[in-house]
Amino acid sequence: MAHISHADEALIIGVNRKATGMSHQSERIRESDFKYYERRYYDDLKNGCFTIKISNSTYRCPFCLDRQDYSSSELLKHASRFAKGSHSREIEDRAKHFALQLYIERYVGESGTKLREEFTLKGFRPLRVHPLWNHNGHSGFAIVDFSTEWDGFTNAINFERSFEAEHCGKKDYYSLKCRGDRLYEWLARDDDYHMNSIIGVHLRKKGDLKTVSEKQADDKRKTSQLVSSLANTLKMKNKELEWVRSKYDEIDLSLNKVIEQKEEMIKSFNNEIQKMQQSDRDHLEKILMDHEKARLRLEAQKKELLNREKDLQRRQERNENERERRYI
Repeated sequence: MAHISHADEALIIGVNRKATGMSHQSERIRESDFKYYERRYYDDLKNGCFTIKISNSTYRCPFCLDRQDYSSSELLKHASRFAKGSHSREIEDRAKHFALQLYIERYVGESGTKLREEFTLKGFRPLRVHPLWNHNGHSGFAIVDFSTEWDGFTNAINFERSFEAEHCGKKDYYSLKCRGDRLYEWLARDDDYHMNSIIGVHLRKKGDLKTVSEKQADDKRKTSQLVSSLANTLKMKNKELEWVRSKYDEIDLSLNKVIEQKEEMIKSFNNEIQKMQQSDRDHLEKILMDHEKARLRLEAQKKELLNREKDLQRRQERNENERERRYI
């Protein structure tokens, strides 16, 4: 049994701590290098510096020397496996494959939009295309969504028939050993819906399985509910209309009463004005008549006074004449 002095023990501990610090620094350097290589090779892939597509159905890893041919999904699995490989593998090699994994995943993700645009141009009018992914990357399958109405069902049927006419239907997919790079399409049915696969899981998660008769019954039920709802709405609207009419009649009646009262007030006012005017005219006429009578009386009195004056003058003259005769 070896003996270690306290000085030796302190020296050993110090050496271990220094080694640990160097390990952390080395990890940070390795991580920084990994990110650098990842960005560099991903940009190179985007800019077309590497060729990965050999033919319509064949792909190769541009970073491996074995020149092995892959399908797109197999190449994605290869890139993912190497990117997650042992840390003993070269950092640059792992970063290359991680960049290749990202490039393939983003390319396949965009392919869903491109397929939808392609199918739309052919007149099938899909709503969207869902590429299906699993833990290994893209599965090689995609789900095409159509409208849940009958026009969507018609488009899906025509879509299926167009692929069957080109021998790219469901039977062709499962019967052919060498499918090449062609697209195969079929309308999902009961067996697909209950399939224990990524397809079945997606269908069960995103939609309901219905037969044509069930769809017709569901539509009939929805139509009946809609008709019933519209009937109830119409009934409520009729009630509201009756209420509005009743309120209108009340307001109209009240307004007519106000108008009648106003007309009565105007009529009464006019009558009062007429009465006042007539009274004023009568009063004025009476005053004029009184004045005329007074004038006539004054004229008569004046005439009578004049006659009396003349009579007095005649009497005075006659008296004077008689007086003069007496003195003679």
